[in-house]
Order: sequence, then structure tokens, then C-alpha cells
Amino acid sequence: TVTARASDRAGNVQSVFVTGVSANTFTYELNIPTATITRPIVDRSKSLVTLSGTAADVSPGAVSRVEVRMQSLEDTAYWNPDGTSGFNIDPTSAETSWFTAKQEGAGWSDWSVSSGVSHFVSGKRYQFHARAVDNSGNVQVSYSTTTTTFDNTSPLTGLTFPTASANTKVLPLISGTLIDMPNPVSPAVRGTVNNVYLKLQRLSDAKWWAGSALKWQTAASSVTVNEVYGSSWILTSNVPAPADLSDGTTYYASSVGLDNADGGGNEEGYYHVRSSTFIYDISDPQTGLTNIVHLSTISSLTSLSGTTVDEPGFSDISKVSARTEKVELSIQRDTDGQYYTGSTW
Repeated sequence: TVTARASDRAGNVQSVFVTGVSANTFTYELNIPTATITRPIVDRSKSLVTLSGTAADVSPGAVSRVEVRMQSLEDTAYWNPDGTSGFNIDPTSAETSWFTAKQEGAGWSDWSVSSGVSHFVSGKRYQFHARAVDNSGNVQVSYSTTTTTFDNTSPLTGLTFPTASANTKVLPLISGTLIDMPNPVSPAVRGTVNNVYLKLQRLSDAKWWAGSALKWQTAASSVTVNEVYGSSWILTSNVPAPADLSDGTTYYASSVGLDNADGGGNEEGYYHVRSSTFIYDISDPQTGLTNIVHLSTISSLTSLSGTTVDEPGFSDISKVSARTEKVELSIQRDTDGQYYTGSTW
């Protein structure tokens, strides 16, 4: 407490003191308050709608406000607190970029920020600073700092086997490609696709492959890809066995990727253009000769002609076929066993 007393030249001395006027009490306090960012605290964030944190001070000090600033690491510019200009404050004027957060708890125990979210661009890296100021004017010098890459873009996956419109008689595996999106802006780096899932539908009855145990199900089902690499994936387990596949049937395969952003990651949607519709066909095509009668005798042979059909679609119209790709002929001379090469024996 500081008390002021006056005396005049006649020797009169002040004897009455008024609190708050001539007798003032104050607290001398040098404790530094602290603010701590609690979100985001991960390397990749798919949502920056709300930034949040905590703050505290040592008694008798009390936090009076929390200030935040946000920096784009692409060009090191700071976000403008006017709310509309985006990241346009030069680092030399960084002190002008502080703005006050919203108090969420008593004594600023919790605080949040929702400003500037419309200016975050997926694939860019941002840094956030927070500092506390107390009622004595003490300002936190060692800021709470966190850095994250904003990523709200799903990865892209696609099929490489079977390819779209393919025809196959074996299905030992199903494979494809992957890449996380978006393309990063330095110093941000590309994210990682940690999981890939596959949907396989049998179009003849619209049933879905649910794995080796559950087989084909009416409800939409998927299987987890067991081998995921940096830019590719391979399903080698839970692939339908030959007995699980129907000859002369069309199948549709679609994959989705899930990246490593926080909150469960960004998941790609199924049924995209990188999916594959293919035919499973294990029936042999059939051919016939039409201009030569078996065991006949002829005096000239200027051409050979015939027919070809592919099974099982020819005999069963409910089935589809890969269709005949080519017809090959073998001509043997029975007298000496020689074969015709196209120009000589």
C-alpha cells in the first residue's frame, strides 16, 4: 500500500486518508501467463474450422486475453485480422497480425478461434502461434507454436488388374494404383494412403463380394486390401477363388483410399472412373470349317472359310463371352506329315 500525506507551511499535517485517493493498494506481479494450443497438434489436418487451446496464470495474476496469429509457410505471410484479406501481412509486420481469441472457459482456461478458415488451402502448410496476456500486462514471450498441413482432399486409387473392359480367365489377385491428393505446395509434402478398400460386384445378380468367409452378399460389402505400398496396392487375400466366380459373368470392381489426415482421414468415394468392369470367361471358343467337307476329295483349294463362336454366351444367352479374338489354322499333309507355313511345306 502506498499512502500520500501532505503538510502545509503553517505546520498542519494531513491525518485523514481516503482509500483509492491518498492510500492505494496494488499487487506487484511478474508471473508470465501461458497459452497452449491443443488443436491442431497433428502433422496433417483435414479440418481447421476451429482452433483451440488452454491458458493459465499463477495467482495473483489472471489471464486477461489470449492472442493468436496464423502464418502461411508457402510465402511466410501472416493472416490479416480484418477477416477478408487472407494471408497478406509481410513478416516484417508480424506484430500487427495478432488478434484476440474467443474466451470459452472461466479465466480463459479454454479458448477458441474460428477466424480465417475460408483462407486455408488444401495442400499448404500453416503455422499457428498463441500467447497469453495477464491483467498486469505481462505477455507470454515463448509462444505456443504448432504446424500442420491442411488436407481435406481425398486420395485417388484405380484398378490396373483387371483393367476396364478386360476379359480374364484367371483372377489370382486384384491390383491398382494410388496417390494422395492434393499436390502439395512446398514446404508441405504429399500425404500417405494407409488403407485401401475394394468393392467387387457380380452384375448378373447384383451381389457383393464380402470375403472368403461370407462369399457373395446382397448388402453392399467391401474387403480390406492386404498389401498397400507407396503408389500401388494388391489384394492377394480374400480374392474370390475359381469356385466363387461364375463363367460368362460381368464383374464390377471399385477401390477407395483413405489417407493419413487427422480425424479418420479423407476417404475417396467408390464408383469412380478409375474403376473396372470386366468379364470372367473360362469357356473355350469353338470353330468349324464350312468350305471343306470331312473326308471329301477336292481338286483345288483357293481359300478356307468357317465359323467361330465363343462360349458360354453362344449357348446360354444369359451369359456373356470374351468374344473370339482370332482364328488360327494348321494344315498338315498326311502323306509325309509336313505342315504348310503359308508359302511352302
